[in-house]
Amino acid sequence: MKVLHNKKYLYLPLRILLIFNLTTIFLFVFGPIDWNLKNEWIVVSYLLINLTFLYFGYTVGIKYYKQNQKTELFEKNKKTIYIILFLGLFWFLPTVYLRLGGTNFDLNEIFERMSGSFLNSAIGYNKKNENFEIGNNSVLQFFDFFFSTFNYALFPISILYFKKLNKLIKIIIIAIFLIECLSWIIIGTNKGIIDMFLIFFLVGCVVDPQLFNFNIKKLLILILSISLILFFFFTAVLSRFGVIENTDILNNLDLNVLGNPLKNSSIYLDMNIGVKFAIMQFTSYLTQGYYNLGVALNEPFIWTYGFGNSWMGIFIWERFTGDNLLANTYLGQMEKNHGIDPKIAWHSIYTWLASDFTFFGVPIFIFFVGYFFARSWLDTIFKRTIF
Repeated sequence: MKVLHNKKYLYLPLRILLIFNLTTIFLFVFGPIDWNLKNEWIVVSYLLINLTFLYFGYTVGIKYYKQNQKTELFEKNKKTIYIILFLGLFWFLPTVYLRLGGTNFDLNEIFERMSGSFLNSAIGYNKKNENFEIGNNSVLQFFDFFFSTFNYALFPISILYFKKLNKLIKIIIIAIFLIECLSWIIIGTNKGIIDMFLIFFLVGCVVDPQLFNFNIKKLLILILSISLILFFFFTAVLSRFGVIENTDILNNLDLNVLGNPLKNSSIYLDMNIGVKFAIMQFTSYLTQGYYNLGVALNEPFIWTYGFGNSWMGIFIWERFTGDNLLANTYLGQMEKNHGIDPKIAWHSIYTWLASDFTFFGVPIFIFFVGYFFARSWLDTIFKRTIF
């Protein structure tokens, strides 16, 4: 198919990623929040360096990709595909169980939390944080480390081959998708809903290479999807601050919720208080990781033995050694020295990786991320390689 060799299509995932990153960097510098960072331009330079390494890694991945390999058809890999789907489905409910708290499985409580979260997502969000403090089922968490690969593969593969699956599997997949979305709503977390949207969009681009060529119908669907996500996001944010129960709270806010007031620009001064609050929270959600990166750049490097770049790695190290590895990560140091809670605040991937690779080594790591990102995308569109 000619469109598969179109340069825009080959670079589609990278373009989406770069547009998103550059937009958030713009918001970080020129947006309504004054982060009051002395090393702001050092942070921006570091971000751009990493994006440059990502771009060149992706470009190298495309340049040295061999397209003369045979396409792996569904029929050829049917057995493997069903094994992956089975393992993903097998571990799906334990994953949801852990996400909801992992302390009990009371259906009445789950339904109450679900109905309450639709009206006020702060209920589920606060409950999630309580469960985080208490600690989940350590045995399930350990197995989750090994089975999570199949959970992540479940939705892309099931969407990609949906038409080829039998009727029973299709019904199960639809039910699983609904449970997945509801579970994120129950805990009042935006990220899972956004992830599902991105999975559908990118897999849709694989199924139909013309999908990113928008017409009126596709544009309307995209606008509707983004509108629903933004509605859920703003509703969640307002409920966390108690605005839904008491609208007077909004009028009494000094917009200093995160310690970083709105800039005294005429663009923002004349805005409605609710609009200001929404814009500030949306900007904070997208850019606070950059602020935390700026703080982390001033902290000393303490090696975390290759386990400090993820919650699961930290969990495994601490369970087997008894050491408080989190305290040695940049996230732990920022919590101790600056009060930035790693369980609540967003941190960029660069800060996470730096605990193991140093900030100097992260761009090299990102180069290989770009390289394998390109290989993964090209394997998918050219060869339909399920891996």
